[in-house]
Parts: sequence; structure tokens; C-alpha cells
Amino acid sequence: MQRIQHTQGIWTIPGFWSRMACFEMIQKSEALGSEEAKVDTGKGQRVVKEVRSNDRVLFTTTLWQSSYGSTPTPCP
Repeated sequence: MQRIQHTQGIWTIPGFWSRMACFEMIQKSEALGSEEAKVDTGKGQRVVKEVRSNDRVLFTTTLWQSSYGSTPTPCP
């Protein structure tokens, strides 16, 4: 498996999923819906657009396992 580093903290893995697996993940993500990304602060989680200005979908381990049969392994 090849990891391509684009910038500090941003990388891709070519061919990680097939086209069909990507399509299925997009379908599931869109069905779940997204929310504004929050950051941890001393007062709990908050939306801080100066820090994170993106949306995200949170997947549970159960959803991942039902889709892919195993617990996700963190990438280095």
C-alpha cells in the first residue's frame, strides 16, 4: 500500500477502496447527514470556524463493522 504525502497531515492512499466501495460509503455518508465539525475546548466541544471550517460525518465502529467486517485500523 502506497501513501502519498500532499502536505503536513494530508495524504492519500491510491486504490484504497474500489469504485463501488467509494460509492457505497458516499451513499451511507449522505444518508447519515453531516454536521459542522467541532473542536474540544476548555468549555466542551464547540464550533470554532477559525480552527475547523468543514462538515463531517461521524461513523460508529458498529456501522463500520457492518459495512466492512472489521474494526478500522488507524493509519500511520
